[in-house]
Amino acid sequence: MFMNEVEKLGAIKHMGDIAATNIAGSMATMFGVEVEMAISSVNLIAVDSIPRLIGVADDEIVVGSFIYFEGFMAGSALCILTTQSAYEVSGILLEGMEEESVPDGTFTDMQQSALTEFTNIITSSFIDIWANTLNAEVTQHPPAFARDFMASIIDASLIDASKAGDFAFMFDSLLSVTGSDISLEVLVLPEMDSLQMVFDNITPRTIETLQSQL
Repeated sequence: MFMNEVEKLGAIKHMGDIAATNIAGSMATMFGVEVEMAISSVNLIAVDSIPRLIGVADDEIVVGSFIYFEGFMAGSALCILTTQSAYEVSGILLEGMEEESVPDGTFTDMQQSALTEFTNIITSSFIDIWANTLNAEVTQHPPAFARDFMASIIDASLIDASKAGDFAFMFDSLLSVTGSDISLEVLVLPEMDSLQMVFDNITPRTIETLQSQL
């Protein structure tokens, strides 16, 4: 049965929905807070359009982390928050424990550690569900904390710029942590060959399997 790209993007949206459910459960257990996460949409976008579509100015500093993954699929996954959202998240996770800091865009070691763990749960969950769904062996590297311009973070997240694809999957996400709504972007930047493999390996059976897990 022939499947067009819209249908295959729908399958990738299902993967994001399952990842969001797993993320909420993991965070609730790890941090002892009430967590809900929803994916409003997923889009295949040009990498150079990411800052504009996210609504980030060229001179705006953002916060997040990224991981490399390789194997059947290769590329990087990023979780991006505004600086204000990052302060809000670290404040929730470190309530009563955080070090003194001045909200000037910098983060203490403890805040960085909490944010890295927070965003690592998100990026790792997305890659895990992709690997499980496509029956692919994927190795994930340790996360790297990032505080920089959006374009600089994207450049730093690429394993090998010569193999980098021109497109990324952007998951518009809303995370509710103890009643506070945090907007964040999850980006998956597969290498060119991996992007094609992802689409090639999504079948009607894949969609049936994903729908049964929702």
